[in-house]
Amino acid sequence: MAAGAGSRIVGHVPQPHKAMVEVAGKPILQHTCERLLDSGVRDIIIAINPTGGPLRSMLQACESIQAHLTFVVNADWERGNGTSVLAAAPLLGGRFVLTMADHVFDPRIVASMCSQPVESGQVVLAIDRKLQDIHDIDDATKALLEQDRVRALGKRLEHYNAIDTGMFVCSSELLESVRLAASPAGGDVTLSAGLEPIIEAGLLLYFDVGDSWWQDVDTPGALAHGAKLLQENMGGDAS
Repeated sequence: MAAGAGSRIVGHVPQPHKAMVEVAGKPILQHTCERLLDSGVRDIIIAINPTGGPLRSMLQACESIQAHLTFVVNADWERGNGTSVLAAAPLLGGRFVLTMADHVFDPRIVASMCSQPVESGQVVLAIDRKLQDIHDIDDATKALLEQDRVRALGKRLEHYNAIDTGMFVCSSELLESVRLAASPAGGDVTLSAGLEPIIEAGLLLYFDVGDSWWQDVDTPGALAHGAKLLQENMGGDAS
């Protein structure tokens, strides 16, 4: 999902798009794509907005990932991030990984998530219980876990025991749930709204990332922290 404006970091950096911002010597989205490939993913669909031509050109010039990329243009991106899911829907199969364009992460997370069984209607969310290690926890999306299910998600949750990493393994039913959230036409369409009925039905499961690392890069502070994590954990591959 790379169609957003990235307003909290664009303006603090020279690049025109958040996914083009360099972390440890490479654009964020190049890191994301390379880690997906390291995880065993082979086909990567990237939703961009109509002004995303420079981002597309930059990624298509990256020899390490170019053969694995397909782009879809999300003309409705201003209505919310759920529109990127719908823009990619015709290309998605029955089971797929969903992640944001501004995340750097340990490839073991997605590799382990993809080995989890996902039955019809279910979605698996990667969560992090290491609350003491979260950078800017006030801005993080919190999760309330009960047994093997996610019972609530939100940035303003008062009671929570984990953090949403923004990485999912989904069944195709998520697409229909987001479509229903898009009605009536013209309103906001968010992934969170699409997940609400899945949570209510007890179908949002979770995968604990354990000691694996990750960082969403949406502020200058998070950019610095993400670069530190990459250098510490990926070594020379981060530069």
